[in-house]
Amino acid sequence: MPCFICGRARYDKGSGCFDGRLKEPEAEEAILTNIRRRLEEKCKEQSGRAESDKERGMWERSGGSLKPGGVQTKSKGALLEKKLDALKIEKQYLYEQLKMKQLQKDDYLHKMEDLRAEEQRIGEEIRKMEEERIREEEGREGEIGKQELGEMKLSRELVEEMIEAVYVWGEGEVEVVWKENMKNSKIC
Repeated sequence: MPCFICGRARYDKGSGCFDGRLKEPEAEEAILTNIRRRLEEKCKEQSGRAESDKERGMWERSGGSLKPGGVQTKSKGALLEKKLDALKIEKQYLYEQLKMKQLQKDDYLHKMEDLRAEEQRIGEEIRKMEEERIREEEGREGEIGKQELGEMKLSRELVEEMIEAVYVWGEGEVEVVWKENMKNSKIC
């Protein structure tokens, strides 16, 4: 079974290195424990920020008093899509009226401008709903990620992505030095 030892500790007693053998499963478990702890801390930190952002958003939407809200329903999205379709049909009808000389060009341009503004407003509303839906899904993915923390296996890619160095100070005493991008990244 592979193990980890410090050759320097044998010859230099004052080196501070662990003077023993650390078996591979023990090292792997210690590193995974540190990774899990780090990920849980990051997730808690980010979920705390997300909750405060959500509360602030509800406060702003309600005009000063906290009211539950912010969750858009699928029916509202479908209603907005129907409104967009109706606007397209109305634009086509106006064009037909212009071509049949039943509508003056100035009136046509004015009505088209109004329809485009309405279409843009509805499109913006749909985009906001989509962004909110994506944020909610990311939140759920974060929850799934938390559940998978227990099933995490140590791999070369995981170590290369997250860890700068690992120092073993004694049996079960492992210090993990995180990479700089890991310190500032959003994990959950």
